[in-house]
Amino acid sequence: MQLVTGQPLRKIIQTRVLEPVGMRDSCFLVPQSKLHQLSTYYRLMRDPVKGNRWLERLDGLKAKDSMYAKGSQAVYRSGGLPAGVPAAGGLWGAGRSTMLFSLRDILLYCQMLLNGGQSLAGHRVLKASTASSLQMDWLRLKEACRTRNPPGWGSPDVGWSPLGNVERYGPHAGALYMGGMSYFWLDPRRKVAAAIMTESYWQVNPLGWKADLDDLEQVIQSAMKGTSSKRQAESQDGSLAKRLKC
Repeated sequence: MQLVTGQPLRKIIQTRVLEPVGMRDSCFLVPQSKLHQLSTYYRLMRDPVKGNRWLERLDGLKAKDSMYAKGSQAVYRSGGLPAGVPAAGGLWGAGRSTMLFSLRDILLYCQMLLNGGQSLAGHRVLKASTASSLQMDWLRLKEACRTRNPPGWGSPDVGWSPLGNVERYGPHAGALYMGGMSYFWLDPRRKVAAAIMTESYWQVNPLGWKADLDDLEQVIQSAMKGTSSKRQAESQDGSLAKRLKC
């Protein structure tokens, strides 16, 4: 992209994605003015024998100590090697060289994809065909792959797109998701998007877990039920207004 446009990659991302989508909090390193938004990463630990659980803080005692703070010389190490620390709220990311995002920014990006490449502000970021193709399972496209499960691909239940993984079966079939300890999830069929700050699927459930509040499917169903009720109420109000005018 830099060779084609003659511009630095960061400027391309800023002018062609972040600004038109409205992602004002996204950055590679957090400036001093936004350090209060940077959340510390806590890793959930569990004693395999006693079953005790506790939180281990990994990214410095204060925001200014974080490796994500602009100008910081801190380096988080895992197994003796430098590694990125996924943060668990506010601004978060997956590594020292990657970007950090806020919940708001991630959902604006997901909404742009669900809107066919157009941002909420009305800016055309991607062609509708491009936005649609990015949400497909490319392993099912003959032009991209000869088989649905190429050598080295780990799961027959999960597909792939340039933006992440695609669910193939179950209640979330067709849903696109990507991330590590924090990630985005969107369902083109139901027009629903979610940004998950602390992942619990690959580890033990976090402290204070409540299925009705924290289980993804239950939260989505509750949100959709609330939206449906609101639309029904608005429709009834509109019908009543028309009758009163008559």
